[in-house]
Amino acid sequence: MKNFQAVILAAGTGERLKPDTETKPKTMLRVGRTTFIGLIIENIYKNGLKDILIVGGHQFSVLKSYVLSLRKKFKDINFTFVENKKYKEYNNCYTLFTALPHITKDFIIFNSDIIFDGEILKKVLTHYENCIVVDNVKTLGEEEMKVLLKDGYVSSLSKKNRIEDSVGEYIGITMVKFDSIKAMMKHYDKFDFLAKGKYYEDLLVDISDEGVFFKPVYTDGLLWTEVDTFEDLHYAREVIYKNLKNRKK
Repeated sequence: MKNFQAVILAAGTGERLKPDTETKPKTMLRVGRTTFIGLIIENIYKNGLKDILIVGGHQFSVLKSYVLSLRKKFKDINFTFVENKKYKEYNNCYTLFTALPHITKDFIIFNSDIIFDGEILKKVLTHYENCIVVDNVKTLGEEEMKVLLKDGYVSSLSKKNRIEDSVGEYIGITMVKFDSIKAMMKHYDKFDFLAKGKYYEDLLVDISDEGVFFKPVYTDGLLWTEVDTFEDLHYAREVIYKNLKNRKK
């Protein structure tokens, strides 16, 4: 088993899920008897990773207290917490940049508003180069973060990409080699953290000018979903979570 640091980006306000996210981060919304972040940590733990860095912003102290309460269940996990104090002003790439100084080895980025089959992470852990996870089965729409390839590597990650040119949807999990951080930091001063529609996914493409490229790892139908709206939340709870739970029986 390779030694990775898990980095969970959990700073956002969850605007479209208010009032449920007024007093807690989106990742703390309930799914069955647990929460989104509880399920993410469980998948990380079951895949043998013991070093987790969590970057919070909205209701940071609530998130930290909740995660620390999980230590009884995940006793040998080392949790590190970093606060993004500019989460209201800047986009999620700033959240990632907030994490970078605290990363000490190869790492895996997790968006905190996803629920996914742990087998997806197992697939990622078999790779030895930078990679992103792509759903190559789902029917794409205009709102999905669509992935384009060139010579087998990711050339674009954007909602604006044409559906017919895309190989699938980025699901919010990325493995990054530690030596790629240097390339990321070179883009810090020129990245527009205030731009609407600019995300850390743009940074993953931008650093290709430093010779850093990402391969796709395909879900091949393994279950996952992202949660932005109440409709998404219902689907995550009633379809994805229940199917994953039934599969484990």
